[in-house]
Amino acid sequence: MTVIRTMVNDLNIPVEIVGVETVREENGLAMSSRNGYLTAEEKTIAAKLYQSLCVARDAVLAGQHSYQEIEDRALLFLRESGFQPDYFSVCRMSDLRKADVDDVELVLLTAARLSKTRLIDNISFSDKQ
Repeated sequence: MTVIRTMVNDLNIPVEIVGVETVREENGLAMSSRNGYLTAEEKTIAAKLYQSLCVARDAVLAGQHSYQEIEDRALLFLRESGFQPDYFSVCRMSDLRKADVDDVELVLLTAARLSKTRLIDNISFSDKQ
C-alpha cells in the first residue's frame, strides 16, 4: 500500500487510498488466488510464512533491534520449512527502506516460493519504545 500511496501522491491522482486488514484463512495464510495452486499439504506449510512474520514482529516488540539477525533467523526458518525465500525484510512503513533502531512504524515483508507457487505476505505494526 505504501507504494500505491506514494504513486498517487507523486502523480497527483485525486483518489483516496483506504487500507484494510489482510483476510486470512484459519491457519493464518493470507487468502489469495495463488493458494489454489497449493496442495492441502502445501497449504499447511504455507501458513508458516505468516508464522515467520509473527515471530519476527514479536522479537522486535520484545526489544530485539538487530534487524539483520531477525531477518536471517526468519530466512533460515523458511528454508527449513520447505520454502525457497526471495526476501524477508524489516522496513520503515513510510517508505519501505530498511528500518533502523529509531524507527517506530514498521512493516515486515516476505516473499518465498513453495513448490511452483510464489507467496508474499506482510504485517505492519508500531514499536512504540
